[in-house]
Amino acid sequence: MVSDTDHQPAQSLSLTTETPENPGSHTKKAPATSAVSSGQGIQDQFAIMKQLLRDQLDNCREQVSFLEEQERKNEQIRIEKEVQRDEMKNFLHGALEAQKELSAVSSEMAKSEGSSWVLFVVCRALIRVAEDLETIRVVLEENHHVQMAELRAHLEGNVNYKRQKQEELKETLRTRS
Repeated sequence: MVSDTDHQPAQSLSLTTETPENPGSHTKKAPATSAVSSGQGIQDQFAIMKQLLRDQLDNCREQVSFLEEQERKNEQIRIEKEVQRDEMKNFLHGALEAQKELSAVSSEMAKSEGSSWVLFVVCRALIRVAEDLETIRVVLEENHHVQMAELRAHLEGNVNYKRQKQEELKETLRTRS
């Protein structure tokens, strides 16, 4: 911190000495040391401020690097989720198509043969398809909940990291002030 004495104007000190030419006292002016110490204090403060700015710049660079890495991870997670979603959609589409085909076959067989056994087999296949669809739905919901929890934890980690860095910077500023 800058003290009030560091900003006082420089004053000259008076020294009284006797010389052979003048047996009385003679006054000489000597430069004040307060001007030198004031200049040194300003240089010290400037050096401290310069170091603080370097530290802040380093912290900003570190945060930018961290955020860029998090952004890359988020993009990778997003792409993986899209791939999973597309695969599940394709699987669901295939299951629905199979269900439609089984329904068409079962109705044709019921019309042509009237056999209850064939109808039973087709109905059993339809039930399995419906069970598979339900399993897929449950897996999708669980996957969504897990992904949301991972994202929430990831975002909380980002917030905690930023708070920690901010506290470290504040502490650094307090210790240097």
